[in-house]
Amino acid sequence: MVRVARDRYADSAPLDLERYVAAPGSRTALAEASAARAWGLPVDDERVTVAVPHGCRRPCLPAEVRVRRTRDWDVVERDGLLVTDLGRTLLDVARQLPLHQALPVLDAGLRLGGEGLHLRGGAPGDLRVRAALALADARAESPLESLLRLTLTLAGLPPSDLQHTVRESGRFVARADLWYPGVVVEADGFEFHRSRADYRSDRRKGQAYGRLGLLVQRISWEDVVGAPDYVVNSVRETVGRRGRLQAG
Repeated sequence: MVRVARDRYADSAPLDLERYVAAPGSRTALAEASAARAWGLPVDDERVTVAVPHGCRRPCLPAEVRVRRTRDWDVVERDGLLVTDLGRTLLDVARQLPLHQALPVLDAGLRLGGEGLHLRGGAPGDLRVRAALALADARAESPLESLLRLTLTLAGLPPSDLQHTVRESGRFVARADLWYPGVVVEADGFEFHRSRADYRSDRRKGQAYGRLGLLVQRISWEDVVGAPDYVVNSVRETVGRRGRLQAG
């Protein structure tokens, strides 16, 4: 237990602290990774961070909570908590988190409705924010897809398309997670590929890809996180092989 305020205590888990420090009516709002969690975004950072208006006295908070002062009080109420609005949250994430942690959040935030992101002139870290936003894409449907795309892009292999529609004789077959001409790259996370129905669907897609002469690479979370060089080399070899087949 940690002391939150006079006669108020909470468990030290991030979500418990966040409920205590960002209640409606307070002058403290969740920010950065804490706000991203409140928006339901896939943030990989358990630090608890709050924003307070510039000029206000520092609130009495436990040591586990980081305080950011802000002149722009871009705050809304969400699910009973005060949080920075979606656009501000995404900009803060892009500014504060490493790119591999920020990109899945940005992709999901764009899907949620953050298309109107803009840079606040003169804010620290603008170059870093621009770089992150340039890579963000609302078409990515999972953190695995985001990290796979980032890994390949930084290696000089940016995909030609995302969620590319594949058809056979005019009939819809599938949407390829990442697409290179003639090459399908699928991000196979266990969460969405563990049932018998998913297994059967994947086999049918694979058969259709084969009939169409497409080369297929299936990439797991473990490989993206634990063996990125293997992923890059495997995709590069497959794309190169496709190019040689077309040339021949």
